[in-house]
Amino acid sequence: LTLGGALNCVALNNTVANTIGSNSVIKSQGDLDIGTAADLFQLLVSLSASAGGKTAVGGTIAVIVNEAEAKTDVGSAKLESTAGSIRIHTDSDETLVNLIASASAAKAGGTAAAAGSIGVVVDLEKAYVLASDGAEITANQDVQITSDISSLLVSGGIAASVGGMTAGVGATLLVNVIEREAKIELGQTEIIAHNGDILIQAQGEDTSVILGIAAGVSPQGAGIAGTIPVTVGQSATNVTVGSGSRLDAYDSIGILADLNSGYYLF
Repeated sequence: LTLGGALNCVALNNTVANTIGSNSVIKSQGDLDIGTAADLFQLLVSLSASAGGKTAVGGTIAVIVNEAEAKTDVGSAKLESTAGSIRIHTDSDETLVNLIASASAAKAGGTAAAAGSIGVVVDLEKAYVLASDGAEITANQDVQITSDISSLLVSGGIAASVGGMTAGVGATLLVNVIEREAKIELGQTEIIAHNGDILIQAQGEDTSVILGIAAGVSPQGAGIAGTIPVTVGQSATNVTVGSGSRLDAYDSIGILADLNSGYYLF
């Protein structure tokens, strides 16, 4: 009997916040920039291999739980740029790569070889811009309030086995739960751009690539292979401007929520 195994568990909780207390006053002659940025890259590669004996068993289990939040909260502050522009923004950029592979082989005349890969990914990513009731944002030029989220998930599992006389069994199970949200929430807010534009925009760019491969070979017995990828995705971009808000611009006003999602399963 030959055994090979690898177990990897990763749990991350990242929070980046920029908070301005209620009733604060911030005044600038030039441009005013208030923002929060989060940039996350995570790579997990897990491999398992076994060979020899009458029975060879290989297994890999990788579990990733990732929760990331980036938030800019100006409360009910009074923000003013007397000669320039005001930009309030939250930007979140995330790349998550999870690759697992398991292989096993029993020698000639052996009984069985089994290989299994199990990958579970839970990914929660949020980017918020918040302004409470009573916030006042006044600029001589432009006012931009944006929440941008960009994410890439690559998850792959491979299982291969070559058995002896009885069976070769390969199995791959991938479960991915993905939730991403870009949100702008303005209470009863006053926004004035005396000589420019107002732009309020929540934008999401979401790509997930899922790969599952299984192979089982037995020269004289049974070859069994199976893959079970399960992906649950929920992405949202939301812009809320509260009742009683006032938006006044010299030129144009844009209130936009954009989402571009792509899921690719192989």
